[in-house]
Amino acid sequence: MRGGGGSASLVAALFGPASGGAEHEMKLFAIAMLVAVWPSATREGGHDAGYGRQPEVGFYTGSQAPAAAAPTGDAARGKTLFDQTYRCYACHGFAGETGSPRLVPMSRSEESFTDFVRKPTRPAMPAFSDVPAKDLADVYAYLRSLRSTAPAAGSIPLLNDILKQIAAGR
Repeated sequence: MRGGGGSASLVAALFGPASGGAEHEMKLFAIAMLVAVWPSATREGGHDAGYGRQPEVGFYTGSQAPAAAAPTGDAARGKTLFDQTYRCYACHGFAGETGSPRLVPMSRSEESFTDFVRKPTRPAMPAFSDVPAKDLADVYAYLRSLRSTAPAAGSIPLLNDILKQIAAGR
């Protein structure tokens, strides 16, 4: 890309010197979508590098979740714990698709999930160090039972057009 890289050159490459109107708004929307679905693991240092945590391994779009061992908990009880007892929905939404990190599709193993919830490496996430292991297994089972409603990145035409422009070095 011209301009030496970074977000300023991305904006310049996409918008040029004199953009405006509906095209400008559509490009802003597409950039927002790009940020929402872009794989954090491909960014240098990963999305979570500032929090001292290794980036998630892999990037999953749509309803494709990684193959993992079956959860050991009770998903129905986990829903109650997620929604009512621990009120995880306040940050992560009722379907686990909002907040950071998004919980659906779940990319962590049950052990990794439990470790993170007990001792998070993100300042915004409270520690749940005294939560019984059974509760965390149930919440994990609930999260694994949810399917993502996000469209696959490849199914968003405007996003694909912007990615092509970036790849072409425009």
